[in-house]
Amino acid sequence: MMRPQGFTLIEIIVALSVFAILGSIAFTGLNTVLNAQSALAEKNQHIVELQLSFKYMERDLKQALARTIRDQYGDFQPMFSSDGDQIMAFTYSGVRNPAQQARSAMQRVAYQFESDQLVRHNWNQLDGATEVNARELVLINDLEYLEWQFLNHDNDWINQWPPINLEPTAASLPRAVMLTVNSPSPGDIARIFTLPQ
Repeated sequence: MMRPQGFTLIEIIVALSVFAILGSIAFTGLNTVLNAQSALAEKNQHIVELQLSFKYMERDLKQALARTIRDQYGDFQPMFSSDGDQIMAFTYSGVRNPAQQARSAMQRVAYQFESDQLVRHNWNQLDGATEVNARELVLINDLEYLEWQFLNHDNDWINQWPPINLEPTAASLPRAVMLTVNSPSPGDIARIFTLPQ
């Protein structure tokens, strides 16, 4: 007598159990790969932000000018100023003017640490500029802290500019600026930018 063709209930249960185990292993592996890819993309995005920020700063600082400005009240402000951990402001040249408009090739720029972001502000006018007419660009997100240091003419690194012992209008440009940032993914990163002398 011939046995009928087909699978028994036990064979089907064993096959489904093996398939479930293999599916679970495959899902866990795929989930691990997707999580790693997401974390890597986030780190890459942060590195791109850092590189772009350093490029902006390098370009601006290489064209820094020893030119004081007047604020909206007519008072003289230093040509280059920073408190060391919140804001760095200065005047730079070389601003493109492809439309040949009647305006200066100089601009005022400030890099400011706000909340957990590094923001670049710039103004077309040098004197009498206010917060209202500033253009803003967020350069870096998710920063733990930020610090600027300045190389003075005695080759000492100091934490603010102009130096405490100088009148703001008498101070010149620092010789170099060192930026240190800390963020969750790469940790501490320091970069030195030289200024024209």
